[in-house]
Amino acid sequence: MNDRRRLSLIVTLLGSAFIIAAGVLNLLGQGVASLVCVVLGLVVGLVGIGLRPRPQPHADRAAVIDRDALRAERDEKGEVAAVTMLRTANPALSLLDATKIVRGL
Repeated sequence: MNDRRRLSLIVTLLGSAFIIAAGVLNLLGQGVASLVCVVLGLVVGLVGIGLRPRPQPHADRAAVIDRDALRAERDEKGEVAAVTMLRTANPALSLLDATKIVRGL
């Protein structure tokens, strides 16, 4: 588990702890404190979700094909043809990853 993923998990769990604390405070009759904990829990939880690492396209899979040939295919026949060419050469490559690679050329 990398550092960014660990931080995201910790912050999201902290947001969950605020929500649980809000429930306990509500049972104890502390309405204002409960409302504050709900708001803090939602904000901290959303920040934790926003910190999640985004997956990157696997550019190493595109190394199998000649980038110059792929670029020429994109310029001559368009992006769809270049993505098709890339996925034909690399069947394990997802459509989204192939599109990102072609657009990144």
